[in-house]
Amino acid sequence: MNVNGKAIEVLRKYSLCDHCLGRQFGLLGKNLTNEERGFSLKTSILLNEFENYQVIKSDEALDVLKILAEKGMFKPAIEVLKSLGLRNLKISETCFLCDNIFTKLHLLADLAIGKLQKIEFESFLVGSLIPNWMIEREDSFRSQCSIVHGEALRAELNREIGKLIFSGLNDKEVIFDHPNILILIDPLKEFIEININAIFIRGLYKKLVRGIPQTKWTCNKCYGKGCEECNFQGKRYETSVSELISHEILKISEGTDFKFHGSGREDIDALMLGNGRDFILEIKKPMKRFFNLNDLEKKINEFGKDLIEVSNLRFSNKDEVRKIKAVAPFTLKTYKALVETEKNLDLIYLKDLESTLKDCTIKQQTPQRVLHRRADKIRIKRVIEVKIRKIKENQFEFIVTADGGTYIKELISGDDGRTTPSVSSILNNKATCIELDVINILKEI
Repeated sequence: MNVNGKAIEVLRKYSLCDHCLGRQFGLLGKNLTNEERGFSLKTSILLNEFENYQVIKSDEALDVLKILAEKGMFKPAIEVLKSLGLRNLKISETCFLCDNIFTKLHLLADLAIGKLQKIEFESFLVGSLIPNWMIEREDSFRSQCSIVHGEALRAELNREIGKLIFSGLNDKEVIFDHPNILILIDPLKEFIEININAIFIRGLYKKLVRGIPQTKWTCNKCYGKGCEECNFQGKRYETSVSELISHEILKISEGTDFKFHGSGREDIDALMLGNGRDFILEIKKPMKRFFNLNDLEKKINEFGKDLIEVSNLRFSNKDEVRKIKAVAPFTLKTYKALVETEKNLDLIYLKDLESTLKDCTIKQQTPQRVLHRRADKIRIKRVIEVKIRKIKENQFEFIVTADGGTYIKELISGDDGRTTPSVSSILNNKATCIELDVINILKEI
């Protein structure tokens, strides 16, 4: 059966608009819209059958013309039949497959464009909310009619509305992977939802004071609601690295919230020095996404003066979030600790400690202090290098380079035997970390 024959067969059973008829042959031909395909098919059928009727007065040809007019809702066929004196036609009002949603294309596009006016973006993608019953109805229709060259209703709707939105905007492009904006359209309810995808800003931070966590610590008594325990702040600490960094970014981007992604984290009572720690700040639903990062860097550092400092800001993406988290355990870090021992120390023991720990493999069972939030397991870590400088009879500076994720305080104390070997076990002298700083984050290993 040729294409015209298949189209007539379909229209005998179902009322279809130009879009929906053409879409059943959407994989045939190039540079045609489905509406143009449908109109062309109906026109071709009209010309053939009208000629047959004029030449041989075929009742079958007249029947097909009636189908075009009534089921195809085709105005040229209606006019032809009127010229033949047939006026009492039962013309369908609704397309069986789309419920006439393709008549709303311009309305839906205009609604979407109106909602986009105050949002900064350069790329978008259109998606549609098609009810399951409509999708299932088209699937059943195709099965019954043996349609093999058809395109999905959702695909055509998204494309046609996307084209109208594109033509109504300046300098925007359609991108299928990671667009700035996702426009969700419910054609039946005439409802538009704008989903603004996050922006990601990557950089390095230094923490210049002790007593600030990397991220907000919600009060574990009131769970963020505010109580006497947390001075009605909903959090255990007044501020955090992430809050200090995000404050200015949220202001300039007009985002609704943020998520902080760090390449590892330092203890609350530790400084983060050297070149800084890699981080990515994810800003959710930003109304603005085009701004000068050099100016932003200055504003962040001014706001967080003497507390934190950021550098090397640049725009990033979600893929890099996964990468910085994945490489954190495989990144060498150098720490500086102030260690105090229970008994006085001779310099010879400190030299022995240096040589013993150099290139040493240690076993660390999850420290007791973090057991409430970490799985209890044994981790194998490497100590690469140790440098020691005696300060007092029972104090020394301990500079150690080790694998990322090494618990340095426990490397020093031994944590009641949960870390072996340790400074305490090697010296046979109880050792305690008094101060700890991260002074460098080195290359991946």
